[in-house]
Amino acid sequence: MTRNSQVLVTVAPDVPLTPGQLQTYTYRVPDGQDRPPAGTRVVVPFGPRSSSGTVIGVPRRLPSYRVRELKRIISSRLTAGQIAAARRIAAAAHGGLGYTIRLFSPPSDGLQPRRYSLPPPSAPAPPAVLVAADAAARRQDILSFARKHAAGAQILVLVPEIWMTAAWAGNGRHILHSKLPRRQQTAVWQAIASGEPGVVVGTQKAWYLPWQNLKLIVVDEEQYHTHKLFDQYPRLDNRIAARISAAIYGARLLYACGYPSLAVRRAIAEGAPVIRNAPQVLKTTLADYTPADRQAQRLVPETVYRLLTAARSSEQVLLFSNRRVARRRIYAELPRQLAAAVTVGTRSRFVARPEDRFDLIVWLLPEQALLFPDFRSYEQARIIATRLQSLQRNRQQAIILATRRPEIIRQVFQTPENAWTDEQLAERRSLLLPPSADMVRLTVTAASEKTADQKSMHLRREMEARLPAAAQATIAIFGPYASRPPAPRTERHLLLQGPLEQLVPLYATSRSLFAADVMPEKIL
Repeated sequence: MTRNSQVLVTVAPDVPLTPGQLQTYTYRVPDGQDRPPAGTRVVVPFGPRSSSGTVIGVPRRLPSYRVRELKRIISSRLTAGQIAAARRIAAAAHGGLGYTIRLFSPPSDGLQPRRYSLPPPSAPAPPAVLVAADAAARRQDILSFARKHAAGAQILVLVPEIWMTAAWAGNGRHILHSKLPRRQQTAVWQAIASGEPGVVVGTQKAWYLPWQNLKLIVVDEEQYHTHKLFDQYPRLDNRIAARISAAIYGARLLYACGYPSLAVRRAIAEGAPVIRNAPQVLKTTLADYTPADRQAQRLVPETVYRLLTAARSSEQVLLFSNRRVARRRIYAELPRQLAAAVTVGTRSRFVARPEDRFDLIVWLLPEQALLFPDFRSYEQARIIATRLQSLQRNRQQAIILATRRPEIIRQVFQTPENAWTDEQLAERRSLLLPPSADMVRLTVTAASEKTADQKSMHLRREMEARLPAAAQATIAIFGPYASRPPAPRTERHLLLQGPLEQLVPLYATSRSLFAADVMPEKIL
């Protein structure tokens, strides 16, 4: 066989290549085998080792390097929608194409979608909003909305935490998350790949399925920060993922929550369709630290001690702290007769023991959450407070805020909802901060501080040169700046604000960049 008569394919290997490197490579199909179609999973030689990868298509021209032969064709295939989503994520997160596509791989070999191609493009209806403090009522409203707007189609409900899927189980609904056995994950993948209509409820893992007829995407408990994964590539936020899928599949978005984030409040103010607007009512009462408490450096103030002493022996109390290290100190301060009825917990309590209920909840030093230098700290503190309320047996009962900074606490927690919303949205709008814009944090690394400064300034100049004049009013570039310790001293960051679709082209092909984090959990 001559070189020109070889059967060739382009493959994106599952390797963490940087966007500045070649993302796809040409391989020869073994003699006697048909060319595998786009989306097929294969095993290829890559350097001195083997790697799995995905067939992207047919090369337009012969490469200059020696073409090697495919090692194995796996009888699994992805869809055009999955590859399109991977391309968008790889560009936004500044990651390798094949390394991103691998996240969409089926849980077992031999799985094939009913259809590879995307459905005809269609303009989806505007996103809708559902605010209901009662989780059971909210689920029923979601299902009613689905029956009305996505009957006979596939529906994705994204939840931020695994334990939340349990309430949706039954009635033929599929559940998907990383803790399920592979057999169950495979069954869900097959159902969606076959085009079976119905509801899939899951964490971010469900987003990677081979959707055949996706018509509705629900982001439940939209206000929770746990929708964002920040510990592994691509550090994807479910809310961004939902927007990407809505654009690819022409699906409608529904944002559901028990207490509205500023993004949902902004959508309501701008006229988004509202199914229900019955949020959790934030109720707090303050317990100040006395001069004696401050002098003794107590974590639990005297006023809280009196409440604990007056509580009945059968009542359960949660002392909530922002810092795990304070747990031992708090228990040491408590009299032995009270310790049995008191639980000391941090935010991990929400996920570890979500079924627990308490008669009284005290948040110790909530100002520690507010003084962190992050523009979202006030909003997140209010969301945490309503989440604490939901752990009380009486959800209408106020939680107690034990504070040394009552003036700040009153401003954040006891300002009326409408006034607080208007003030926060006006401030975010003037500073081009989310939800008025998207945000991307870029990271540059180097061997020395001087080189890091040079590379990051070069990146900024690159992006400024690419910035269209018409977009200068809607895009802001900040930095470069150094991270706070314990980040490496040779690391620099730039912060981009504006519409994500306009931000990504500014940095997607840059070779100076090490990483990009869309809607970052931390900015500094």
